[in-house]
Amino acid sequence: MTRSDTAPSGFLARWGTEQTGTARMSVRNSEQLRRLVESVELDASFAGALCEVDLLAERPTSGLPLMVQFLVGHPTVSYVIVHDDGVAHIARLKDDDAVEVTLRYERTSGVRTFGPETSTVPAALVVEIVQALCRTGKGPDYVRWEELPMD
Repeated sequence: MTRSDTAPSGFLARWGTEQTGTARMSVRNSEQLRRLVESVELDASFAGALCEVDLLAERPTSGLPLMVQFLVGHPTVSYVIVHDDGVAHIARLKDDDAVEVTLRYERTSGVRTFGPETSTVPAALVVEIVQALCRTGKGPDYVRWEELPMD
């Protein structure tokens, strides 16, 4: 998702809190993804909360995820979850340096908790992981994927 390496189809991002309501932004390249994360960080700071972002394929393309979810607003930890055909996978670092914490985040539907049993990735790596997913359908080499139970 660099300017010269745009994903075959764009993505629609949505996020929000009960306080701010739902926001949406189209994402077609790396610069727009960085601007998205900056916008969500501002909203999260304003709301005093962490925000979960849903990044949905505008036109699903074979090999690319239907939806990527990631957390924005925590200074050090986040998570990246990929949804595709009724299966969800969470990103974990191959070297198992992930931090296990309980994260409370907001959606427009209310506050949710992401439990400590699920490892998280460093917040600084989220944009890089999401860029790789949107460009190739795979994460960087340092990420492994574990299936999450569906509710």
